[in-house]
Amino acid sequence: MNISYKKMMSVLIVAIMLVLTACGNNTNEAKVNNEPKPGSTTNEAPDTVEPMTLSFYSEDINPQWANMQDDIGKYITEKTGITIDPEFAVGDAVQKTNLIAASGQYHDLMAPKGSHGVLIEAGAMLDLTDLIEEHAPNIKALLGDQINRLRYSAEDPSIYFIPNQDTIGQIYFDAGDPSTFSMP
Repeated sequence: MNISYKKMMSVLIVAIMLVLTACGNNTNEAKVNNEPKPGSTTNEAPDTVEPMTLSFYSEDINPQWANMQDDIGKYITEKTGITIDPEFAVGDAVQKTNLIAASGQYHDLMAPKGSHGVLIEAGAMLDLTDLIEEHAPNIKALLGDQINRLRYSAEDPSIYFIPNQDTIGQIYFDAGDPSTFSMP
């Protein structure tokens, strides 16, 4: 999968912003005016960002999709120049994801829900571990000690997904070792 650094960073930024409200082969490239303003520091945001549209596929339908015209969508577009062209599954979502994996025609952002393994096995998902480490200190701080829960498996410790807010900070009940239970 050939993907540019700017594109990976754009996808990571949009993913982070979507989480707070991972695989592309699109040929759009974000072009940023990186020349600093006179008297500014190099850490300031660039003046202009050329528009870029990212494709997005979700296994969940979203009847409330506002086509990036709600306050959050407008904020994302204003700050990044990015808009999202969504495709929501109709009918059998797992079958649609399998067809996407078989075709090799991946969207820039994907929310595969329960069939993520198919995309990971197909090599369609980007390992976000290094990007989170290098460029996402707020995600690391938000997740804290729970960041290891994002790892795909013991055999593949990659991080392919950033969770939504509902899953951050969940406390799971631990009933202990079932072999120690006794029945009266």
